[in-house]
Amino acid sequence: MNELQDRIALVTGAAAGMGEATAHVLARAGAIVVVSDVQDRAGEAVAAAIRAGGGRASYVHADVSREDHVAALVAPRWIVMDGSTARSTMQLSARTPVRSSISTWKPSTG
Repeated sequence: MNELQDRIALVTGAAAGMGEATAHVLARAGAIVVVSDVQDRAGEAVAAAIRAGGGRASYVHADVSREDHVAALVAPRWIVMDGSTARSTMQLSARTPVRSSISTWKPSTG
């Protein structure tokens, strides 16, 4: 069995380019794909194309430069797609924990 089968994959910037390609690859590998972007029409189209190809996908609007959007996007929650229910969580697969604050990720000006 594929290690991505029935796993939830969150792809930001997935409405076009590398993000879109990544979303399709993950879907073909059996992942349940959450397509995320600020381009709603294009993002919805990517999710629809994945579903049309037999994959499982949904679209969520999120601007990753906004803390509130990111918090809503990655907060653990129940997702129901195509009759299946899965618990989405954020996982890190690093040997050393990453310690940071939101200020680290905010764009600098100056």
